[in-house]
Amino acid sequence: MGAAPVARVSVADHRDLIVRPHQFRTPCTHSGPTARTHRASDRASLDRGGEFASTGRRPSCVERAAGWCSDLQRISASRVLSIARVGGVIEADFLSATRDSCDAVAAAMHLFDWTELLVDERVIWCVGENPHETLEREIAGRPGSPTPQTVIASPPWQVATAGRVKEVIQRSRARYEREAADARERTEATYRDRGAAFWADRYAAALIGQGPPLRVLGLTSRFTTVLQYSTRDAMAALAELGCETRTLIEPDDHGFISPLTSLREIREFDPDLIFMIDHTRRSQRSLLVESVPVVTWIQDRLRWLFDAETGRSLGPLDFCMGQGRDELVEKHGYPAERFMSCEMATRAKRVLPEHGHLEVPGITCDIAYASNMSDTPAQFHAHVRSDPRNAAALKLIDAVFEELSGRCARDELNGSLYLDRVVDSLAAREQISVRAAERDALIAEFARPVSDRLLRQQTLKWAANWVRESGGRLHLYGRGWERNPQFAEFSRGVLEPGAELNASFSAAKINLHTGCNPGLHQRVFDGLGAGGFFLIRTHGADVSHRVSRAIFDLIRRTNASAPVEISEGDLPEPVRREYAELRRYNGCGPAEPFVATERHFRQYERLFVTRTVQLAGQVWPELDRVVFSTEPEFVERASFFLTNPDARTAIANSMCKAVVARFGYRALMEKLLHWMTDQLLRQSSEFESSGASLSYREAVTRCG
Repeated sequence: MGAAPVARVSVADHRDLIVRPHQFRTPCTHSGPTARTHRASDRASLDRGGEFASTGRRPSCVERAAGWCSDLQRISASRVLSIARVGGVIEADFLSATRDSCDAVAAAMHLFDWTELLVDERVIWCVGENPHETLEREIAGRPGSPTPQTVIASPPWQVATAGRVKEVIQRSRARYEREAADARERTEATYRDRGAAFWADRYAAALIGQGPPLRVLGLTSRFTTVLQYSTRDAMAALAELGCETRTLIEPDDHGFISPLTSLREIREFDPDLIFMIDHTRRSQRSLLVESVPVVTWIQDRLRWLFDAETGRSLGPLDFCMGQGRDELVEKHGYPAERFMSCEMATRAKRVLPEHGHLEVPGITCDIAYASNMSDTPAQFHAHVRSDPRNAAALKLIDAVFEELSGRCARDELNGSLYLDRVVDSLAAREQISVRAAERDALIAEFARPVSDRLLRQQTLKWAANWVRESGGRLHLYGRGWERNPQFAEFSRGVLEPGAELNASFSAAKINLHTGCNPGLHQRVFDGLGAGGFFLIRTHGADVSHRVSRAIFDLIRRTNASAPVEISEGDLPEPVRREYAELRRYNGCGPAEPFVATERHFRQYERLFVTRTVQLAGQVWPELDRVVFSTEPEFVERASFFLTNPDARTAIANSMCKAVVARFGYRALMEKLLHWMTDQLLRQSSEFESSGASLSYREAVTRCG
């Protein structure tokens, strides 16, 4: 801090929440450095935000510091940092520029340990003779932090000045609102006249080399575990394709992307495309303008995405890519013509070395699993039950938990289980009326997450049983495993995505993939690319390709139209056993026919005609050798591959090569840009007169 006297403490952070300001005034006199207390009734009043009148003699310098400090200490360092998380200012009235008060600061720091506050980057000490001006400059210079919402004043030292801080905050807030409004007006003016015809020409010219490279702005968050890295890899692939790219992300762990920051970035960079994962223009409207194309890559089943309001909000310049296309189009109104089905992607560039897995001290093990889903199914069930919003649904929630737990115990739970049928059946049994939207919400927020936990931790139980009996090594990476009563002994802490996690993939002889997600999953792709070998718990979708192909051939051969009922006897003998097993995974009885709907017809078209969607069994011919669905199957697979390193290496290499060939980021981003260009051309009624657009169509035609 140099020689400048400490004058004010300012605390601000990224979450823009409003908290009622509390002003601390105390009626107690001082009888010693640590004897300053509040009566119980005063404490209760203080907790309610009450105000206290100041009485008592003027203490000495040290007593003043002790009195003020004991009040601040009642908040405690951890609570001060909690205030930091919502954005606020703690105004220490005695911290002025006078010599006497600076002596008091020194005395206060001797009395209490403020180390945690002083070194925490969320805490800003405004220093010098003009602390309020310093605070105002700090706020103005940090558009990525919210304007402080809370002011907590200390007991008076000399003159109460809390009003001055409030004035600073009010001025700062008003200035921010003016600057944000001006930035929005200027940015919208830049894009106002850019419609589909403009963007069709812009994209077409760029892709055939007759215009400047496309500029792509990626929006993401450092508070995600995977999505920020997916955004990073997508931006890297677009740069390899010749695009100019930028990524907008929070500047630090306590900042946020404010509308002012985003709008300034858009105006300066002038992007032709804004790229986001798991967010649409609707959920980030304050950060964006209307007339710039936005693409949303849907990677997760999130409530705000699987929502009819979101579907209706998508305009002509809103594009989507990812999984779940049929459901999002049919149930939630997403525009089919602006939704590109695709799988996940990976940056995998190399295959496992000939000598097999890497020996890395501290992380080499027999079996490894990485996930932050460490709470037990029972804990998750209790958490959902405790939410007051679920009070009316507790009976059905309990019934779903009991049913899914029983299925798991009987080895009848699978990631492809038709959860809608399960919920409908239980609701009928319990005589509970449930609307379709309520059922879907229950599945998304409880049934599927608890199924995921049941499957994952049942698999880990099998692995734990095996290593305990065999003396092997099991490593669990992620948050919270040290608190899981079944698996705490195997917890090995958190690994950051990237080099650390990649090293763990290649240092484990076997990596596990399990849960409700099919095998064509980001974590599997990245693990294979890092040199890992995987055993995968059977998911119905992964092993359905032969049955789906047989059904598709039957439909074409009989010229059937949807809906059509199909029974086991309608299919060729070689796939009947697989059909019966798949129906069991779905939760259907052996005699219950399968009904192929329009959605299934479209899915088969994408699987076997256009090949825009693929199943794990199509991608990996060796899949049957690495999947398991019961504990004996897991033990048999693990025992074999742990004693046959050459087989592990050969399969890992083959699976990795298939992933690199089909699911690279570069190929996916190239496909996206050409698909968007084509859709923009279709929207534009003026493309016939556009030389760039015609050239693009001619180039596409020549390329076949």
